[in-house]
Amino acid sequence: MNIYQRCLSFVVGMGSAVAIVTTASSAKAAIFTVNGTDYDLTTKTGSFNSLSSELTQQPWWGNFSLAIDFAAVVAGTLGLPNDTSLGGAGPLFAYRYSPENSSPPKIRVYLYLQDYGLALATTDVTDINTYVLVKPIPEPTAAIPVAVVSLVALAGLKKARKIAVSAI
Repeated sequence: MNIYQRCLSFVVGMGSAVAIVTTASSAKAAIFTVNGTDYDLTTKTGSFNSLSSELTQQPWWGNFSLAIDFAAVVAGTLGLPNDTSLGGAGPLFAYRYSPENSSPPKIRVYLYLQDYGLALATTDVTDINTYVLVKPIPEPTAAIPVAVVSLVALAGLKKARKIAVSAI
């Protein structure tokens, strides 16, 4: 392979690396701290009916005050993907059915309105909206302490070996 082919190969390889980095950085990830716990936050678009198995597992489902806490912390940070008669709105924090005997069924949500701040609203379970999905960030594993203990143990063994060799 001549120098020209090597340089071309290097440039093509770097172009691939840059493309990968650019693609990875365009993904939207957000970490929020709510009531002392960090949450990895994402959004998902669909009807409540199609997303209900996920939405009803969120930490604020059934908890009005926690839904407010999350909506207040997130506010408009994730953009305004939902349109309302009052303008752009952030993703929805669905927290309960309201009332269960309505037809079609509705759910209660908290959301951030661009010009008004936090708002309580009701939406049909068949309407297409963007909702918030979060999960707690796992605590760091014990791998670091185990590694430290292992290094200390190895250092101790090495020192013990030196002592044993000098005693002979």
